[in-house]
Amino acid sequence: MFKKLSIAFVLLVVFMSVYGQTSPHYWVAFTDKQHNSFSLSQPLQFLSQRALDRRQKQGISLDSTDLPVSSFYVDSLKSLGLQITNVSKWLNGVTVVTDDSLLMDTIENLSFVAYHQKTKPLLFKLHDRKTINVSMTIKSTDYGLGTDQISMLHGNYLHQNGYRGDSMLIAILDAGFYHVNQMHLFDSLRYDNRIIAAYDFVTDDTITYGAHSHGMSVLSTMATNDPGYFVGTAPKASFLLLRSEDANTEYLIEEDNWVTAAEYADSAGADLINTSLGYTTFDDSIQNHSYADMNGVTTRIAIGADMAFAKGILVVCSAGNSGDDPWHYISTPADAIDVLTVGAVDLSGNYAAFSSTGPSADGRIKPSVASPGADVMVAYPNDSVYGGSGTSFSSPITCGLAACLWQAFPEKTNYEIRDAIEKSASQYNHPDSLLGYGIPDFEKAFFLLSGIKEEEINDVSFLLYPNPVADELIIDFFVSHTENLEIGLYNLLGEQVFYADLSDKPLVKTFRISGLSGLQAGIYMAKIVIDNQVFQRKIVKL
Repeated sequence: MFKKLSIAFVLLVVFMSVYGQTSPHYWVAFTDKQHNSFSLSQPLQFLSQRALDRRQKQGISLDSTDLPVSSFYVDSLKSLGLQITNVSKWLNGVTVVTDDSLLMDTIENLSFVAYHQKTKPLLFKLHDRKTINVSMTIKSTDYGLGTDQISMLHGNYLHQNGYRGDSMLIAILDAGFYHVNQMHLFDSLRYDNRIIAAYDFVTDDTITYGAHSHGMSVLSTMATNDPGYFVGTAPKASFLLLRSEDANTEYLIEEDNWVTAAEYADSAGADLINTSLGYTTFDDSIQNHSYADMNGVTTRIAIGADMAFAKGILVVCSAGNSGDDPWHYISTPADAIDVLTVGAVDLSGNYAAFSSTGPSADGRIKPSVASPGADVMVAYPNDSVYGGSGTSFSSPITCGLAACLWQAFPEKTNYEIRDAIEKSASQYNHPDSLLGYGIPDFEKAFFLLSGIKEEEINDVSFLLYPNPVADELIIDFFVSHTENLEIGLYNLLGEQVFYADLSDKPLVKTFRISGLSGLQAGIYMAKIVIDNQVFQRKIVKL
């Protein structure tokens, strides 16, 4: 385990698809799957035996999301002249392409269409982003003490769109899970029976919850769900709690414990592994690793980590806490070729001096990314939350959001999820040995997985969603500076129902208008003025 591992006190799911440089794209959601020629009683008609075997192994039951989209609905849209580019049975809808905006205004009269939304790419710089919530009424997820470490990575975007880790299984390989069976901070985890299994690979026995507290603190950054006090990055995920590290000693056997635990996680059907453990030197110096060993193919734990990845598990690993030590390099299994290795930054986005550096011994980019890990909020054995520092926490903060991202795109592979996270990061085009590809942006990763290619992302001024709207209208701005910025909503009589002049405010990146549920249903116009350029968008109020 890291020698510096000790803890220091110190919302309606909206799926966005591509709006490229050609015709506009729209997401069209269907109300149901009627007129369907397929049945769940005959799954081999639409799923391979291999797919059924995988579901059975991981305990995933077939449900309506496995049924294909109704071909009657798809054919009906085609008959109107709409081009179909994507068909999603999980989200029960399609992406259509058309230049005819009037046609899109009429398709919601079709009985089988739930709603449609014009979609655009999303791209912004993380360090510029500011959010202003305004009247009518503020409505947002209250993360409490977890706010900064979630919002910095834009994990709130995933949560607000319904992706909170439901159905995802995360294995934590760590040093112990002290009093997780008793602490109030984990009440929701226990009440929902989301601790799927717990095992101690150090003693080859069931978890007693009396060992080290490090794994408990790691778990808290993902699993805690106490709105207003402390919410983690995957508050609805399920967990395997696996102890592989003996915190009282440091010997090579702990790497072998880890590999055995990873094999267990694979057999249990884990989707992700988080490990906030790393090894370089041992109590018996003969066992010590050299930097040359940090090449991804020498240590057994690195080989095991890559094997877990090859089995389809997304492995997320702490880089290590040796950045300000003579060693200063990453540890193992952070050097493994395929794992997502996470370094640490402070809550201002600056490199944390303790975070281990790259590259790997064979010259690969390590760490992969860097997330909040300095003075972040974690649970302590007294059932309270305080500040703690270490890549031990930047890794699970990232892992929890990766689980939420994967929940949004269950058809994607672990390779695709990892690559989207890396490509979303703040310095993807100029990585370094401190932050790797930089600070990940999970909102951008969502859009990248929706099909957007980097070269297709337009320099659009703003994105307005959801449309139709029920209560809260969100406007994301993509301008780097502005002289004046005004936002207004008007009914069809031209009467103003909302207005805000933000010209004297710091540059706004996200603007929310909440409390719209009180408005009468119908058509409204949004008028947005950016540097004296006027944009108007039709808004449908449900």
